[in-house]
Amino acid sequence: ITRLVDKSIVSMAALLVNAASFDGTWAEPFEPDLTKLEPFHCRNGRTVSTPMMCKTESMDYAESDPYQACHLPYRAGTGFSLYLLLPKNGIELSTTSIDDAMRESLDPFGPAFAGRKGTIWLPRFRSRQNIDLSHTLPAMGMAVAFDTAKADFDLMIEPGPLPFFLTNVIHEDTIDVD
Repeated sequence: ITRLVDKSIVSMAALLVNAASFDGTWAEPFEPDLTKLEPFHCRNGRTVSTPMMCKTESMDYAESDPYQACHLPYRAGTGFSLYLLLPKNGIELSTTSIDDAMRESLDPFGPAFAGRKGTIWLPRFRSRQNIDLSHTLPAMGMAVAFDTAKADFDLMIEPGPLPFFLTNVIHEDTIDVD
């Protein structure tokens, strides 16, 4: 994340910024010389040529009627993993169906995943999103922070003649899988 805010913020009384970084080195890295341009089929039906990483090894694998899934851990000590869900032909996964799958014990320590030798082809990609959380956070219980009369930031900012409250909360993240 190289630029979180722009020059339009000069009239703000305060700016709270948070950035997080994660160096996601794979526990079992993909061999760079096995990465090759291969066809990738997009949700919109288009096929594009993209660098595909490849490896064959024993990995945590699960399968159900709508999907196949595997669990790829990052290096030891991070506690992070990548869970890949691949819909079977004719099935479209939605956020709801992924949430349902996770509730059905897609847990690396649960019965759904078991070690199985296989080959995985994974596209190298970057996903970037910028989200306005100004409506989400109040719905999650933080409405007081956005209320001109009830917001209380006195421990952070010396009280002034005008009330201090949140108007916007922006979150940006970038995920590189390579």
